[in-house]
Amino acid sequence: MREESTGAEVSVWLRRHWLHIAISPLTFLLYTVAHECAHVVVAWLQGATITDVSVLPSEGSLGHMNYVFSEGSDGSTELVSIAPYLLWSGCMSVVFLLSLRRSGYSFPLASSLFLWGFLGAWGDIAMAGMSWSEAGRGDWAHVLGSSSGALDSALMAFAWLVVIVVGYGVQARLYKRGALSKASYAFLVLAGSFLWGLGTVVLALAQSV
Repeated sequence: MREESTGAEVSVWLRRHWLHIAISPLTFLLYTVAHECAHVVVAWLQGATITDVSVLPSEGSLGHMNYVFSEGSDGSTELVSIAPYLLWSGCMSVVFLLSLRRSGYSFPLASSLFLWGFLGAWGDIAMAGMSWSEAGRGDWAHVLGSSSGALDSALMAFAWLVVIVVGYGVQARLYKRGALSKASYAFLVLAGSFLWGLGTVVLALAQSV
């Protein structure tokens, strides 16, 4: 069987995933909705009164929610803060377990699981982790306190590496014969990381105006 070059393989992969690429702006909004809903649900289950919810960028964040516990309540503000990341960690774990199935999945299902159930979920976790490690703010700051700087940034970089390595195995098992080679996967990881970083910078600049 003739082996495809990395460029040709990546080109085929992008063409096969054109629909995912086209709807990515919408899914970005849906992740924000799910993120804020996780905060809201956990706060509400603990008896809090929700005072404000927004899924539009403002005040240096992509969305926000505010709530108050009644006086004397034993509700956990820390649990409210980490709720979205528990949700995303659960999504990633489910996709990992589903990838262990020997027979594989159809392309639409495999691609959706990998891109939105695994990579997309990690994206939200990573954004929050980087916001905390680099600027000491966000949901993680409420739970972990201020960041120690370089050490926490190094830990986040290590977490990125672990997810990238695990992600290769997940996509290989989900896609089966349609999985990316290591070279093509690495290329897309580097390209995606660059675009993700560029988008983060552009968003930060837009919010500062």
